[in-house]
Amino acid sequence: MNPLDVISAQLEALTSQATIREAGLGVLAMQKRRIFEQGLNSSGGQIGKYSTKPTYFNPKDSPVKFTPKGKTGKTEFKDGKPHVTRYFGGGYKEVRQTAGRRTDKVNFDFTGQLRFSHTIGFNDNRVVLGFDSQREGRKAQSLEKKFGPVFALSEEEREAFGRFLINKAFNVST
Repeated sequence: MNPLDVISAQLEALTSQATIREAGLGVLAMQKRRIFEQGLNSSGGQIGKYSTKPTYFNPKDSPVKFTPKGKTGKTEFKDGKPHVTRYFGGGYKEVRQTAGRRTDKVNFDFTGQLRFSHTIGFNDNRVVLGFDSQREGRKAQSLEKKFGPVFALSEEEREAFGRFLINKAFNVST
């Protein structure tokens, strides 16, 4: 085979939609594992710590239902109207504990909606990581504003994407 044909075939393999899609899906899986399981930001450090500042939390936002209660532990105000939120003296960390979620590291996985909305798209042979819901996209932006870059690719994820493309182009088994 002509050397130019070999190079041409390798470049075609490197830039094919199927190859880019496969590499992108692999990076998305790595990113989800890093964020939602390991609780790591884009630099490889811990995302942060959960707040212990007292807060009120609406049970309708929780995957686990709990009775609305005020700071005094009562379910109704003095005028007889029911509480709609629940007071947590231990802050959002206590909310997560009550819901049976891990609190040792911030991992953005409370209801699962953010994790499942985090997805991949393709535009002109370009991989686009994002969210399939505007609500979850806004949530991610808000979390990054608070905790710093989390959804940007880590150096390891960038390298893995490149390695996959090169290996595919040169028929190296991965």
